[in-house]
Parts: sequence; C-alpha cells; structure tokens
Amino acid sequence: MLLSGAPLRDWRDVAPGTQIDVTVEGKVCGTAAADAFGRLARYSVRVKTDAELPGCGLPGRTVQVFVGGAPAVPTFTWGGLNEDLGLVNRDVSAVSPPPGAVVVQTLNGSWSNIAQLEATGPLPAAASSLPTPWNAIFKWDPLKKLLDKPGAYLRFLRGAPAYTSDLPTLAQYDAYWVDAPAQNSASLNPFPQLGRTIELHTGWNNFTYTGNARAVADALSSISGKYAQVLQFDNATSTWLSYLPGQPRYLNDFGGLFTLKVYWVLMTADATLTMN
Repeated sequence: MLLSGAPLRDWRDVAPGTQIDVTVEGKVCGTAAADAFGRLARYSVRVKTDAELPGCGLPGRTVQVFVGGAPAVPTFTWGGLNEDLGLVNRDVSAVSPPPGAVVVQTLNGSWSNIAQLEATGPLPAAASSLPTPWNAIFKWDPLKKLLDKPGAYLRFLRGAPAYTSDLPTLAQYDAYWVDAPAQNSASLNPFPQLGRTIELHTGWNNFTYTGNARAVADALSSISGKYAQVLQFDNATSTWLSYLPGQPRYLNDFGGLFTLKVYWVLMTADATLTMN
C-alpha cells in the first residue's frame, strides 16, 4: 500500500520533519517524515505487506497512521483482490483528546465566552462554578430585536435590581459572555449525548459544540452551504480566531470543532445543526 496526503494535527498542518508511522493492527509497517510542500507539509509512506513483514498488510486489516506519535483519523482498510492500494491525497489528522471528568474553562479577568456546563437553573445560582465576584452575564439572542433588527444580548447584572435583567435562567449548554476574575472555571463534564440539535437563525449565533471533534466542514455538515464564517474567541489571549469555508487551510486560524468548546457561526439562512 502507498499512502500519501497532508499530515495534520487538529486539522492544522504540522511542521516538516514530523514523524509519520503507519501500523497494521498495532504492528509498525511503514515510517517516513513529513516533507515541506510550499506552505504545507506532505507525507508519502509505503506500507509493507504481510509477505514482507508478518503481521502487516492483508485484505481486511485496519491501517492506522500516527502523526508525531499520535493516532490520526481516518483509518484505512487494506483492500482485497484487484483493489487499488495506491491511496493518494488522503489527509490524516491527529486529534486532541476530549475533555475528561472535569472541564476547565479559562477566564481572562474581563469578558470571556464560555459554556454553561452546570444544570439548567435560575441565575445567579446556575453560575455557581464561576469565580466571584463576577459582575454580569450576557447571552446573545439572534431573535431579540434591537432598533427593529434581530440580534441583541439578554443580560443578567449581578447585584442589580431584577428589572435591569432580562436573562432569568441559564440552560445547560448555553454559550454566554461573563465579566469575571482571571481564574479558571471548573465543572463536572456532563458528557453530552451525540445527536444533539439546535436551531440556528440567519445572522450570528453563539453555541456550544457537543459532538465529537471533527473537521469544521464535517462538524457542520448538517448546515452545509448555509453558513459564511465560524469564529472562536480565545479567552486566554482575548483574540478572535476565524474559519472561512472554502479558504485554503493555512489561511484559517483553526480547522476543527471540539467537544464543549464555544463558537460563533454566521448563518445565511435558518437551519438545524445536528452534532454527532
């Protein structure tokens, strides 16, 4: 088998020279180093057959690529009689592991964009995982009107009279902004079920992604053709990261969506997002 393509880490290009190993059901059957290809990196590995090295390629066996020592997706199946074993332009990506039993979210001492991982409940009790003294919570509502145009914030002001707030509760998996001290917020992982759906509306939407880590296009396949941009706010650096569909990979700031991370998506039409 000959495998070639782009070696990635979290759907971003790795540095030339990164070690590429290929195993067949656990046995190393091919190695190479990533080569420079303009701004990108490429790999090309010849994978041995079982006749060359017992335990390697035979029809039906699973072929796994490792990028820099980390297992990559997708895996491949060794083809049977008369099937082509020249698999070219097969991009593979190592993927950061999902969060464990405790999910830590970074707060920067000013406005941070985070997910509500506690149970649904009234404010301020629903925000019990936040460090105190936090001052305010703002949640984007794409349907709330401001000056007769849709898209405005619902708000909860801590310590202020009730009439100043129009956000009485937070629902689990809501995405919101909080003005809080520069500390980490730790929550028990709610381990969301796959297949969760949310309604997205024309314009900007702020949401918590609860599917498995996937390339952006795969993660948003259920709304393909209905979004124009995806953003992520990096709380640690207080900077925006951008992904534009159809743009060369090296021009995007990120290439995948990750479990229990918060994103913004600019919708060109109403649609239902299914997160698998």
